[in-house]
Amino acid sequence: MPASFDDPPPDKPRPPPPQQEIRDENLGTIAKIGGSTFVATCMCGCGAVFLIVPMMMLPYGINPFLGFFVLVGLIFAVIGCYAGYYGWKAAEEGSKW
Repeated sequence: MPASFDDPPPDKPRPPPPQQEIRDENLGTIAKIGGSTFVATCMCGCGAVFLIVPMMMLPYGINPFLGFFVLVGLIFAVIGCYAGYYGWKAAEEGSKW
């Protein structure tokens, strides 16, 4: 005998609700850490070079070029330190979960 629409549905357990998808954000964290490490290394290295060159030239006298090199070196060093700080924060955020 075929089932009719008036019959109650058979007792079956309901399927479990769909689980929330877990996203893997490690790749983004690794990219942030790697990129900030690269920028920090390059900028701090260039900053050090731009700060050491004027110190080597000081015995020959002070001129505007030395001031320019020192200013550029300080700017590079600050950018490198900020990039390192950004990478440190990204590493802390990535290690929380």
